[in-house]
Amino acid sequence: MNRKEFMQYCLSLQGNTPLSPVQLQKLFFLIDMKLSREVGGPFFHFTPYHYGPFDKEVYEELDNLNSENKVEIIQNNRLRLYKLTEEGKNTIPISNLNENVKSKVEDIIDYVKTKSFTELISAIYHDYPGMRVNSVFNT
Repeated sequence: MNRKEFMQYCLSLQGNTPLSPVQLQKLFFLIDMKLSREVGGPFFHFTPYHYGPFDKEVYEELDNLNSENKVEIIQNNRLRLYKLTEEGKNTIPISNLNENVKSKVEDIIDYVKTKSFTELISAIYHDYPGMRVNSVFNT
């Protein structure tokens, strides 16, 4: 599975709740850090930025999926939210991940979805202190 297919697959596991940019950045960062070998990654090259690990290619791939009508971008005030479209749900790539790895990916998705912005950023900074060097967020 290539990076774009993996992202679509992950979005299929997250349900109908759209994800924020911070949630998506941290989701793929944590997958790269914790499950890279098991999922065929790393898929991105995260660097410390204003709110922790960041790679602009996360947004580029989401824009690609949007142009293919597989991801919907919902504008909510100044915030963009992302979720799979019906087309995206109907064309989910076949996963070659075993059930144990799939379960770990789902756990990371659930973790990211259930944390508030502050909790998520604070947890990332706690576990990966090098990712706070350019932070504008004080926790």
